[in-house]
Amino acid sequence: MKSKKTKLVTSTLLLMSVGSLLAACGTPSASTTPNAGATAGNSYPLQTDANTKLGFWEIGSNNLTSFSSYDQVPFYQKWQTNTGVKMSYTIPAAGSNGPQSLSIMLASGNLPDMMSYTWLTYPGGPAKAIKDGYIARLNDLIDKDAPNLKTYLKAHPDVDKMLKTDNGDYYVFPFIRGDAKLQSYWGPVIRKDWLDQLNLQVPVTIDDWHTVLTAFKNQKGAAAPITFKLDGTGKPGFDTYNAAVFVSAFGTAYGMFVDNNGKVQFGPEQPQFKQFLTTFHQWFTEGLIDKDFATVDQKTQDADMTNGKSGATLGTAGGNMGSWTPAGKKSDPKYDLVPAPYPVLKKGDKPMLGQLDPIYSASNAVAIAGTSNNKDLAAKVLDYGYSDAGRMFFNFGTEGVSYNMVNGYPTYSDLIMKNPQNLSPAQAMS
Repeated sequence: MKSKKTKLVTSTLLLMSVGSLLAACGTPSASTTPNAGATAGNSYPLQTDANTKLGFWEIGSNNLTSFSSYDQVPFYQKWQTNTGVKMSYTIPAAGSNGPQSLSIMLASGNLPDMMSYTWLTYPGGPAKAIKDGYIARLNDLIDKDAPNLKTYLKAHPDVDKMLKTDNGDYYVFPFIRGDAKLQSYWGPVIRKDWLDQLNLQVPVTIDDWHTVLTAFKNQKGAAAPITFKLDGTGKPGFDTYNAAVFVSAFGTAYGMFVDNNGKVQFGPEQPQFKQFLTTFHQWFTEGLIDKDFATVDQKTQDADMTNGKSGATLGTAGGNMGSWTPAGKKSDPKYDLVPAPYPVLKKGDKPMLGQLDPIYSASNAVAIAGTSNNKDLAAKVLDYGYSDAGRMFFNFGTEGVSYNMVNGYPTYSDLIMKNPQNLSPAQAMS
């Protein structure tokens, strides 16, 4: 099968807050070192009027636990110092409905200078958002005020095309995954310590999964051997995106896909889909699937994966495994999580689907408000993220604080990996 499953998702292995993902354009090589000063036309920190302050809006991070507001977060404070521009941050409450929060803000007419959002989901698309006057056309601004981004786009015409409307209008400063390792970060997650105790291997086939989940239920007392949380739209957890991990083992998909003959097919119409439904019905009847799958939110999933109720789920390498592992070790020092491959029916088969984010997924993309009186300054502030110093800062933070250079490579410090407040690495980074 030729189908690849992709997902617009904010979680990454880097796990910085949403705004800090903005310019993760590349993974530094051994020769890359932070630097300040002139970079392709803009000299940072910029010289600005002391009374000038830019507004920045984004959907909040669920990992932000140590501060009552984003103005207190060291990253956001340092971003202002590095660019020389004062900023104020407007962040909807964590867990807020993103589209609804955006709609309320747009309807108010009081727009901040910069807005981080998945603008491809705006009704009518980015072109309509520009036409409505909510976001600015960026062609002239990028040409004049964003030399770092301009240089990057010239060298990456594939990404350049993604940032334009059908009319050729640039509409955002993008979040870019600059390394292939950052494009794949989501899939099955399972308790390795339980597998070891039960003398079982990481499941590969559907039959393996049945054996493992049965053992989790009968021998480890797991009330919900595998759990699924609600998806981003609030639909039940093994609906759509989550179900695709298991349904693809049967040779079909949850939605549209292209078969080996190049024909577009609709997954639920295929006879293999009935096999998937029959299997999951059996698992549910046997108590292997969380009976509360229709109501499991992020908070519930976090608890179930760390208190022994569940031993398997679907999640991200950093945001989920990175927070569950240290939390689980507090009560059980042997607690260990590992990723599992996408399942197949027969060992040796190749999974039909997998998770691979595009280099530019459209999420966490920052537009400049069409009503802003500081468009040029906003463009220069955002362009900092595409400089060498900006890439290091957005990806790793501040040298000597959140990371140190070890043998030429940026390495997270104990503040991140062994946080004195007992924060997980994901929370500490955020």
